[in-house]
Amino acid sequence: MTITADSVRTLERTRIQAMLANDVACLRKLISPQCSYVHTTGRLDTGESYLAGLGDGLFRYEDLSVSDQSVTLQAATAVVVYRLSARIVIDAEPVVSESRCTAVWAERHDGIQVIAFQATPVKP
Repeated sequence: MTITADSVRTLERTRIQAMLANDVACLRKLISPQCSYVHTTGRLDTGESYLAGLGDGLFRYEDLSVSDQSVTLQAATAVVVYRLSARIVIDAEPVVSESRCTAVWAERHDGIQVIAFQATPVKP
């Protein structure tokens, strides 16, 4: 698959839906194991450790709402920036979060995957 703005928007929607469904198998195809994944708390995960936490039930997404999304292409890479409103359960505690997110998608030998993600908290 060649990386285009439309293909990345579709992949990003698929990723968000998989997060809500706790579909680790789908996310494993979309997120590189070596991905640098920075949470709103500043915690750093790899793709593997993020997926392990999700699979182990350390956190669960209840609602994710994306707005104000833009996609910038550069060669075989796409940078997606958006605002995210989230309701998450972390260690059995409900959390409401507003953040600006950056997801970097890249063409790899096994498809297009997220290679970096960062969520920065913002005031609602």
